[in-house]
Amino acid sequence: MPKDFFITCAIDYPNASLHMGHLYEKTIADVIARVHRLNGEKVFFLVGMDEHGEKIQETAKKAGISPQAYVDQMFPLFQSFMDNGLISYDRFIRTTDKDHVHAATHAFQQMVNAGDIYLGEFEGWYCVSDETYWTEKELVDGPNGTKLCPNVHCKKPVQRVKEESYFFKWSKYQSQLEKWFDSTATNVFPAFRKNEMREFLSKGLHDVSFTRQKIAWGIPAPINPAHTIYVWGDALVNYLTACGYPHSHYTHRWPADLHVIGMDINRFHSLLWPAMLLSMGVELPKQVFVHGFVNDAKGEKMSKSLGNVVDPQQIIPEYGIEPIRYYLLKETPVGNDLSFSIPNLIERTNADLADSFGNLAYRVLSMIEKYNGGIIPQAPLDQAILVPAQELAAKAYHAYLSHSPQEALHKTWDVIALGNKSIAEKEPWKLMKENKRAEVEQLLRTEVELLRMVSILIAPVLPLANEKLNEQFGFETAAFAKLKSPQALDGKPIKKGAVLFAKKEVPKPAQ
Repeated sequence: MPKDFFITCAIDYPNASLHMGHLYEKTIADVIARVHRLNGEKVFFLVGMDEHGEKIQETAKKAGISPQAYVDQMFPLFQSFMDNGLISYDRFIRTTDKDHVHAATHAFQQMVNAGDIYLGEFEGWYCVSDETYWTEKELVDGPNGTKLCPNVHCKKPVQRVKEESYFFKWSKYQSQLEKWFDSTATNVFPAFRKNEMREFLSKGLHDVSFTRQKIAWGIPAPINPAHTIYVWGDALVNYLTACGYPHSHYTHRWPADLHVIGMDINRFHSLLWPAMLLSMGVELPKQVFVHGFVNDAKGEKMSKSLGNVVDPQQIIPEYGIEPIRYYLLKETPVGNDLSFSIPNLIERTNADLADSFGNLAYRVLSMIEKYNGGIIPQAPLDQAILVPAQELAAKAYHAYLSHSPQEALHKTWDVIALGNKSIAEKEPWKLMKENKRAEVEQLLRTEVELLRMVSILIAPVLPLANEKLNEQFGFETAAFAKLKSPQALDGKPIKKGAVLFAKKEVPKPAQ
């Protein structure tokens, strides 16, 4: 029985509302999940909430409620965010779920059994905001002698911590992690993100504090219930929980095919998580897929203090979720940082979705209605148009399978451009005046076939537009297996309907 294609995102802290960076990550993973479903594979796509740790404990305290009550009230908001983003997840996991608590406890005990957990005292620097331990030399000097988190997307004050702690022997797995890094070129992707981890690894791994004695909001360590498991030692296990770990059937889904994560948590997924798995005797994930950050138009980090934050929930009603999904993936390769702005979003919507794609579909529908009574013509396909379109579609398909959605969209829009160019060159309105109906019917039938291929190719990114196009032309449900096989549509009626994407106006600057 073939293993599921198992894809995960980072699970998110519910200490604040989700932002454009979260939508970016979830959209990347969602598109890849949809690609593999369209390829006929059984997919399991995991998202969730990371509910334990000091950061949540402090946030709940400020709100005047218990940590459990706090995460319970955040859960529907996070779930709504996923649904509004068209994220086609199969499970929304919570680290307070009973099966996860059991899995995380078992995982910790396995590391104990391997001799990799020992009692010591931790004294050092800890950043509550990103739940990370830092060495003295890694810190950044702040105002008035303060020490700041070196994470460029955090830079918040760190605290000095001294407490009894159980440590994980991260250093024990230095050589095995080096061998794993050398075993395949793509286990951490893209290559420059892998090289960043190689550099970190070359400095030597140090054992990591793996429990907290003073943080009550967490999973009790089975070795000593007075301690709670370090939030990363808890959270990372969620990927196994969703597979049914520790029960034997978990291998029907594990190892993960893809962990989609941001570069700020790369070391946890590319170095700490594999070391934990080696200690537990569990197979390593196939690939850690690292994306960049979403910044503002100037390339600066989005932050409330700078007033440049774009809240997806606020702009979706105005601009639509599909134009946002398209823009996020078309703008830059997945591994790089992305600059986001409303004017650029509108420009992409108008040029690519409304003028190029939407206009082609509407023109073809209108001409079928005008020249053939709303019936798709019965005519042979024009091979001079069809063959190059099929070649472009094949390139788009392979780009999707290589997890390069930007390249896939570029090739898809090349098919659309070919469709528009063919209409402009052949001028069917003139051909009708010259009584060359057969040529018009052949062109329109060929354009319908191009749009059928386009409908399949947009389905991972624009699932609603795919459904609408299918309804207008009578296309079958999208599947990559159907990409090369023209559908029997001759003589079928169309349903013209409205345009796929309406143009948007760039907002005028405030006076």
